Amino acid sequence: MSPITGKIFDRIGARPLAITGLAIVTSMASLFSNFTATTSFTYMTVIYAILMFGISLISMPVMTAGLNQLPNNLIPHGSAMNNTLPLVGSSIGSALLITLMTNRTKEAAQEHLSNPMIHGVTASFTIVAFTALTALILSFFIKTQKK
Repeated sequence: MSPITGKIFDRIGARPLAITGLAIVTSMASLFSNFTATTSFTYMTVIYAILMFGISLISMPVMTAGLNQLPNNLIPHGSAMNNTLPLVGSSIGSALLITLMTNRTKEAAQEHLSNPMIHGVTASFTIVAFTALTALILSFFIKTQKK
């Protein structure tokens, strides 16, 4: 989706793409947070594919818009940060969500709830949905690119 997103970005800018992508990510993460033991693998796969589509609408346009705001002498530093921060952020985010999932799974098992792992996974995706919602609200403040 990135080449297509790039062409759309050139025409309309980062803000509409980020808003659309984050709305998709928020809604799909919300659906992930409502899984049950009877949720089908096909349903999960479709939701995941739509979630990844939303992410493809966000990542490149937002990073490019951020780099475009920098003066020429800071672009190499901005590029380095664009390469570093997503890796660090995803590592920290994954660790926090896995910790939350593990702790919630243990609590659900101690409470003798059925399918404790599902309780852990849905708790993690609830946090993802709220984080995406926060990002969606912030995306309305992305500056439009001056032509």
